[in-house]
Amino acid sequence: MGILKENPALSQRSECLTCQACVSTCSHNAVSFGFGNSPSAFSFSHQPTLPSRRAFCASLAAGATLAGLSHVDALCPSRASGGLVRPPSSHPETDFLNRCLRCGECMKACPTGGLQPIWFQAGFSGIFTPFLDPRSGACRPDCASCGAVCPTQAIHALPLEEKKWAKTGTAVIDRKTCLAWAEDRRCMVCKENCPYGAVDVVEQKGHRAPVPVVHEKRCYGCGFCEKHCPKSPPAIVVEPVGALRLNDASFEKTAKAAGLELEPGQHQGRTAENNEGKLGIPPVFLE
Repeated sequence: MGILKENPALSQRSECLTCQACVSTCSHNAVSFGFGNSPSAFSFSHQPTLPSRRAFCASLAAGATLAGLSHVDALCPSRASGGLVRPPSSHPETDFLNRCLRCGECMKACPTGGLQPIWFQAGFSGIFTPFLDPRSGACRPDCASCGAVCPTQAIHALPLEEKKWAKTGTAVIDRKTCLAWAEDRRCMVCKENCPYGAVDVVEQKGHRAPVPVVHEKRCYGCGFCEKHCPKSPPAIVVEPVGALRLNDASFEKTAKAAGLELEPGQHQGRTAENNEGKLGIPPVFLE
C-alpha cells in the first residue's frame, strides 16, 4: 500500500489494510499488530478499554447482521456477479473475491477511470470490488496498471504483450436501440473507436443504411464502443461473455487456442467485405 516511509513519522497508518505482510517479511521480528490509536498502535503494549454493555450488544447485533448478509449470495443466485466485467487478467470469480482487499488501488491507477467499485450487483460478498464501467472510461490496450498495483494479485501483473490477450468480455449490440439497426440511420461511431477492429459495418437486407456487427473473436471487451456510443443508455455494451479468467495458465496460449484474434489495430479500418469505398460513408457520420 506504500504506507511505510523511510522516516516512520511520515507513515500513513490510515492506509494500512492489516494484511500483515510486513510482519512475515521482517527478519528481526520487529513488527507486530495490536489495539488502539496510540503512537504504539502497532504493538501490544496498549491495553484496550472494555466496551460498555450497550456498545457490546450493538456490536454483537451488527456482527450477527453481517454474518446473515454473507449468506445472501447463496440464497439469491440471481445476484451472482456473472454480469459484471472485471478488470483484465482477473482471477476466476471465487478466487478473485477471496483475494481482493477492496483497497481501491486498481481504481486509483486506472488512467481512464473505467474501474469503479460496485455495491450489491455481485451480492454482499462482492461489495466494493472493482468492475469495468466503460461509460466512465474504457480499458486502454497500452495499459496494465491495475495488475501492477494489486497487492494480492487478484488481478495478475502481466506485461502488455500478455495482457492484451486477457479478454474481459464481448461487446453486444442492442438492435432495438441502435441508430443503424432500429432507426436506419448511418452511424459508424462504434467501428471508428474500436482499437481491435472488432466492429464492422455491413449491408443488411431490409436496411437502407449499413449496420454494425461485432466479431467476437476480435473483441477484447475494452469498452471503447460503449464509451462513445451516441445513444443513452448505449446501444452497444460489454458483457462478460467469453472473458478469460485464469489462475495460472498463460492468457496468450489460452486465447490463441480459443481462436481469438486480439491484436490491436490488426483489423482496424477493414470491414467484413473490404467495401468501405463502396459504402461511401465518412467516419462517425450520422444521417
